Amino acid sequence: HSPLNTQQPPSVSATATSKPRTRLSTWHWVQATPTTAQAMSPPVLISVNLDPVQVTAQLSATKVNYGQPVTLTGTVTYTPQDAADPIALPNGTVSIYNGSTSTHPVALTMTNGSGQFSVVLPATPTATWIVTAGGGIYLDLAKVSLPLDVIQPTSISPFSVRLSQYGVL
Repeated sequence: HSPLNTQQPPSVSATATSKPRTRLSTWHWVQATPTTAQAMSPPVLISVNLDPVQVTAQLSATKVNYGQPVTLTGTVTYTPQDAADPIALPNGTVSIYNGSTSTHPVALTMTNGSGQFSVVLPATPTATWIVTAGGGIYLDLAKVSLPLDVIQPTSISPFSVRLSQYGVL
């Protein structure tokens, strides 16, 4: 990590916390044999409380010129069901998406042993970065959005127009 640059504008920061949910229903059945009749149990609901995940993320700048590097840093924690305080999520995958409609991440990074991550974002005209972490069979998914103003270069080049002998441009 590089030292804090106090000449940069204030960073954009956001935090998101996931919510636990339930998600499994099953039933059991016995196949008929010569000595046993076929039978099926009624549905059995199994509640799975996923551990909530929290993502805190910030951008190194709130406004950049197109192509200027921007660093995304943050921390991922989770709270086990029997814990009062969040715990850092080591070796967790953090996915970064280009806008809210993107289905494939433009960058992936891993958290370190303290649950921290850092990645330089690719140069795009994106106005919003979406950061997700967690997910799977034990952890819920947390998502946070970070806005970024990207100044696009604009230029008007000289052009000339000439009338043809038929009056067409």
